[in-house]
Amino acid sequence: MNKTNDNQYQLFVLRHGKAADGQWGRDFDRELTDTGILQAEKIANYLEEHGVNLDVVLISPAKRTLMTAEIVISKLEIESQKIRVVDQIYQANLDALLKVIASCPMQHRTLLLVGHNPALEDLVEYLLPTALMAELQSDDRIYPATLVHLEMKLDWSRLTVNSAQAVSMIHGKFLP
Repeated sequence: MNKTNDNQYQLFVLRHGKAADGQWGRDFDRELTDTGILQAEKIANYLEEHGVNLDVVLISPAKRTLMTAEIVISKLEIESQKIRVVDQIYQANLDALLKVIASCPMQHRTLLLVGHNPALEDLVEYLLPTALMAELQSDDRIYPATLVHLEMKLDWSRLTVNSAQAVSMIHGKFLP
């Protein structure tokens, strides 16, 4: 799935799995539900089955994103030097996410970003051509445990509006 040539970059955008309601505590500390854990396991299995080899994993420090990422990291046996917990991803806006992504060295061609809405939807909408985004129905939005695979020719520091192509959008709840 991520066998790129020398001028392609791949961005995998993953929203955390289903989290517990936040009514009894801080949003930051919300954990995955049993359903969320199962969703994350399905996404991890999907990535493994498709031979994804990640160069960098960028993770929000919130509990639910750390739990989601840990499931993927464990399944794919990702080395610790490829993992970065980035405070700026939690409660980020589009500009903050673009800055985090731009900080990745250009030799890293395959990146997984594990974060939250609405910033993840904003990022995907920014990177994809407007016509393609207009075709997406409400069921195609980035719900919990959704993985969006984007390809682009620009390095991380030069991402601009409409600079990516959609490869796939996978909802964890629909995976076997």
